[in-house]
Amino acid sequence: MVQEATNGGAEKSQLAITVEQFIAVNPYNPDILLDLENYVNEQVSSQSYNLDANLCLLRLYQFEPERMSTPRILVKALMAIPACVSS
Repeated sequence: MVQEATNGGAEKSQLAITVEQFIAVNPYNPDILLDLENYVNEQVSSQSYNLDANLCLLRLYQFEPERMSTPRILVKALMAIPACVSS
C-alpha cells in the first residue's frame, strides 16, 4: 500500500517534469495537447496549479479549437482566481 502511494506521487511528479520539458522544447507543438490535458486533470485532482502549462494549453486551443475536448482548463482557471485576487 505504501509502495502504491509512493509510486503515485512519483508518477505525478514525473508527469509534471515531462510537461515542463515539452513546454520548454516546443510549446506550440500540437502533439503535446493530450499530455497537457492530462496534466490539467491531475492539477484538478491534486489542487495544484501550473500557469505556464495551462497557458500553453490555452494557446494550443486558440490555434486548434476543434481539438478542445474538455472544459477542465476553464474550471481550473476559475479556481485560481481567488488566489490571484488575494495576492
